[in-house]
Amino acid sequence: MNIRDHKNLALSLLRTESEKRHISCLRKAAFLLGNMEPDMNLISYFRGFFGHTRMRGHNYGNVCGCMRRLLHRLMDHPSDSLWHSFTCGVLLHYVADSFTWPHNDGFEGDLRDHVSYEGRLHELWKRCDWKGDRYRHDDLFLERIADRNAGPEALYDYLTDMHERFLAEREKMTDDLVYIAHMTGELCSVYFYQSREMPAPVFLSEEGRAAEAGNRTYPGMF
Repeated sequence: MNIRDHKNLALSLLRTESEKRHISCLRKAAFLLGNMEPDMNLISYFRGFFGHTRMRGHNYGNVCGCMRRLLHRLMDHPSDSLWHSFTCGVLLHYVADSFTWPHNDGFEGDLRDHVSYEGRLHELWKRCDWKGDRYRHDDLFLERIADRNAGPEALYDYLTDMHERFLAEREKMTDDLVYIAHMTGELCSVYFYQSREMPAPVFLSEEGRAAEAGNRTYPGMF
């Protein structure tokens, strides 16, 4: 994915999560920045320079260890800090790239082909009016992540299993979008659920505020 789509995906995920719970503006900004940071960090492209494919630091084979460490960082000590929100964004960047075909060893093109593919993926994304909440719940996910209290190793195992399925089933570019939306949506939901931020405030109507002032229970709320 190119940086525009990482940004748009992050915004879509935030819209979905904001419907479930309150997320501060600062946390949203940190999450958004994290989703874009790897594409602005040239050093990240050197990951795996000696042990894997050169200058393909965002390829799945090169980022597996990084994604595992990020999952542990987020899940071993859940927090609603800005740093954790940024870290979650970085993780989802690499997850989205992992399910983008040119970031996998099976892709046989060069850098020009890679850029061309991501440009076409961007246009497809716009035509589909794709949203981050259009992911499908999966029985494998529900078994592994019961009540969304799974540890980092369970999440990592699920991620690797889904990537194997992606490689086995992928036939066309839209498959990239399906897996990207599914995986980033689920992991994002797990993170914000476990970070335990307070639920969104409820606003009472004028009548409700008057009832509350009189120490009477009023059921009508916006």
